[in-house]
Amino acid sequence: MRNESDTVRLLREADPVDRRSLRASSEEAKARAMRDRIVDEPPIVGPRSHRLRRPLALAVGIMAIAGLGAGARVLVQEPVDSNTVGCASTASLESNVAVLPLSGEREGMDPVTACREEWSSAFPDQAVPTHLVACVFPQGGLAVFPNPSDLPQSEACSSIGASVPSE
Repeated sequence: MRNESDTVRLLREADPVDRRSLRASSEEAKARAMRDRIVDEPPIVGPRSHRLRRPLALAVGIMAIAGLGAGARVLVQEPVDSNTVGCASTASLESNVAVLPLSGEREGMDPVTACREEWSSAFPDQAVPTHLVACVFPQGGLAVFPNPSDLPQSEACSSIGASVPSE
């Protein structure tokens, strides 16, 4: 009688399938099973990933704001009291704003006139607009915006997202 290794050898010789392809086929089946397990299982999301996302989003937001502010030549803030006026560089709530005091030499001065007089120094790269309009920021505070279409005050302020100042 032949020993077991002779029998296995004879069977392998009789079978036209190469032994290496059997091993590859076995590995391929394992790989497919692993892929299916990975694809079918939901991703594991622990509390750490949320803790990392919040500071990362905050850091990106701060850098974006700092980057936008770095290019501004004027102070970007909204006036906080009735003794100031914000002169906006464009007809947008997101524009650069030069804040002017309405006291001292400007006391009693019309806000539009104050902004017109300071426009060249506040926005040196821009011509003084022909038409300006006084509005109120949504958060409060007086603002003067360019009004290129020379719209009536209520329409101009509304189109910017601001309101008409009370007289």
